Amino acid sequence: MRLSFVSVPVSYSVETRLSVSDCVRPLCWTKNRHRVPLGGTLNSVSKSDRPVDSTPENIGWLRADDSGITSPLELSSLPLNSLVTENADQHLASLPLSWSNLSGCYAILNASKQVQYIEISRDIAVSIKWHMMTVSKEDCAFAQIAAWPRNEGRPRLDVVQATAGHWLSGIVSASGFAPVGNDSRFVDSVWRKRPGDEERKRPQLVFQEGVNDAGKELEGIVKENDYVVFMKGTRDVPLCGFSERLCRCLDEVGIEFESMNALDEERNVGLRKALIELSQWPTLPILFAHGQVVGGCDIVETLHSRGELLSELKQFKELAHQSQN
Repeated sequence: MRLSFVSVPVSYSVETRLSVSDCVRPLCWTKNRHRVPLGGTLNSVSKSDRPVDSTPENIGWLRADDSGITSPLELSSLPLNSLVTENADQHLASLPLSWSNLSGCYAILNASKQVQYIEISRDIAVSIKWHMMTVSKEDCAFAQIAAWPRNEGRPRLDVVQATAGHWLSGIVSASGFAPVGNDSRFVDSVWRKRPGDEERKRPQLVFQEGVNDAGKELEGIVKENDYVVFMKGTRDVPLCGFSERLCRCLDEVGIEFESMNALDEERNVGLRKALIELSQWPTLPILFAHGQVVGGCDIVETLHSRGELLSELKQFKELAHQSQN
C-alpha cells in the first residue's frame, strides 16, 4: 500500500486533540534558497565536492519500488544519535563526516527522548547542525535519521515525504499532538529558524552622505569592522548565488559580519571602482577580515567544506592584533 502524508486520518475532540492536517505543517522540498515558508531547514543545498569518509552508521535507509513505499521505515526502529557531549554540557562541535550530502528525513528529540521536530532535507547534516546552533541542547539532544542511498540516484520526494508523514501520523495517533516544532499554530517556531535569520535584518553599511573620496571611505569601513562582505544585493535578498552562498557559510560558523551592496551606486557612489583598487579582486562577492582580503565565494566555501573557515579567520584576527602592538 502506498503511503501519503495524510493517509492515516486521525480526529479527536477539538477541545483536547487535533487531526494531523490541523496540527502539522506540510513537508516539501523548496528551490527558493532565500525564503523558506514551510520550514527552516528545507533549503539546504548539498555540495557535491564535500568529502565523505565512509558509509554512514547509525542511520536507516529509505527504500521504494516503482509504485512507492512497500513497507515504511518506522521511527522506533532507528538508532538514536547523540548531539551533545558525553557530559551533556554542550552540543557536539561537529557531526560525523559520513553524514555529508545525505538527503532524506530526520527527527530531533529532547534530552528526555521525546520527539520535538520531524523534517525532510536535501542535506540532513547541515539541517541538524542549524538546529544545534539555534535550539538549546536540552531540546535538541538526539537525532534519528532515514536517508536516501547515495548509489540510487536522485532522492524520491514522494518516498521522503511519505516516510516523514508516517512518523508524524504515528505520533499524533498516539498522543493527539504533533511534535512542538511541527505544530502549525507556532508560525515563528525556533525549529524553523536558520543561523543568521536575525542578522539578515541588520541594515547594510552605506557611504556617508557627501563623500568625495570613495577609496578613503572604503578603507575606513574595512578597518572599523571585523568582517565585511561586499556583495550583489542584500543579505535578505541577494542578487546572485555566490553572494548568498558566501553569507551562508559565515552564518553556519556563527560569524557576525557587516555587508555592503556593491551595486548600489546611488548610495555608494564610486564603491565598485574603489573596491577593485583596494582589494585587487575583480569579482563579487569579496570578504574582508580585520582589514584584509580573504577572498570570494570559492575560497570561503572551500575553507568551510574543510572545516577550516573559523581557524583561518582567527589567523586574520591574530595578525591584526599583532600589527596594532
